[in-house]
Amino acid sequence: MKFWALQKLLRLSLKRDVGLVSSSIFGIGLAVGSLLFFLGLGFGLTAFIQHLFPIEAKRVEIKAPPWTVGETEYKKLDEAACADFQKLEHVRTLFRKMEVRAPGITRINDNILGMRIHMGLEVMAVGVEPALFEEGTTQEPFVDDEEAVPVVLSSYLIDVYNQHFAPKNGMPLLKGDLLRGFGFDVVFNQSFFAGSAGERVGQEFFVAGFSPRAFLAGISIPLESAKRLNRTLGREAEQYSSVVVEVDDSAHLPSVIAQLEGRGFKTDEGERRWAQQLGLAIWATTGALSLLSVLIGLLAAMNIAQGLSHSLHIRESEFAIFRATGASSAQLVGLVFIEALVLALLGGGLGAMAAWGGGYLINHFLLQAFGGISGLPSHFFMLPPMGYAGGIGGAILAAFLGAWRPSRRLLKAAPAEVLAGR
Repeated sequence: MKFWALQKLLRLSLKRDVGLVSSSIFGIGLAVGSLLFFLGLGFGLTAFIQHLFPIEAKRVEIKAPPWTVGETEYKKLDEAACADFQKLEHVRTLFRKMEVRAPGITRINDNILGMRIHMGLEVMAVGVEPALFEEGTTQEPFVDDEEAVPVVLSSYLIDVYNQHFAPKNGMPLLKGDLLRGFGFDVVFNQSFFAGSAGERVGQEFFVAGFSPRAFLAGISIPLESAKRLNRTLGREAEQYSSVVVEVDDSAHLPSVIAQLEGRGFKTDEGERRWAQQLGLAIWATTGALSLLSVLIGLLAAMNIAQGLSHSLHIRESEFAIFRATGASSAQLVGLVFIEALVLALLGGGLGAMAAWGGGYLINHFLLQAFGGISGLPSHFFMLPPMGYAGGIGGAILAAFLGAWRPSRRLLKAAPAEVLAGR
């Protein structure tokens, strides 16, 4: 039997029983569409949770425990400890912090917002690595400079001023850019409450930017500036005050925290509880939808295989005639698998389009319903192109598996026996 004849047989076979072919295509499409839809919904919900709780959900701040009497070993938060942290599984990077370990004061006597301001403040300074802040926080390089050290202030201070202080005192609202470049001097080893704590050391600072990740109760300066000031002040300049550990996925944060605490370091109780709850929420969401997708995938494969097996079973007489009229075993096997491929491609493509359409409607209606809420992601259904390709590929694999056993049984049976109904 020549190739053109096989093509004709394939067309006739597909046209012969339109109802059976349509049923097979619909079954494959339903199975593939359901699988892809729940996979995309799982990816979207996971991304949605991580969007609502941003990168801080992947971070936890580690501190050395306070030394107590009777301890044989004092935990140091130094470079050796940081190297040990970096080796932990799922740890992406570290951000070191070091306090300036001396009190400081500043006196402001300047025109700000059109008013003459006279005040004195206690200043606490923390050195941080520039990478801790988001890109664009500072227009100037956030590096140590002995003449004028750049400072990043907490953006929450601007919010508190604009929402509470300014309205009550009849003062204008403030934009952070207005304070960029504002300079002030801080005298360390000096305190309004405790007096002098040693030789005074002065340092000039200027406001370089604002960030929600900046130190809320003071000023954030470059880590190297904090080390230099501590050395000048005769204070510890090698051990860090804390280290922010960032993991590759927020779901892994609870296990990383457990490993760090097992090494004797401590985390903030609120941060630890928050990380565990968020990790549990992400794990439960992705785990439940992944399990559902796996079950749907298995049912889909069984449904596709069973449908094709049934189709071939009721066509035993047809294949027996083909063999009796000269068709070879290889040609009939090729016909069976080409037919299975066509059905899988049509059904898989239909299911992929249905999943995409369902995801589009989910995104559209939810954005219409919650679009007025700021901070929501633009997609609640997310499935990469490889996901659609994988769904169609799975349909093809299931179709081939479903066609394999019945095709072998048909080819082993003698045409005369099949036609005789044995």
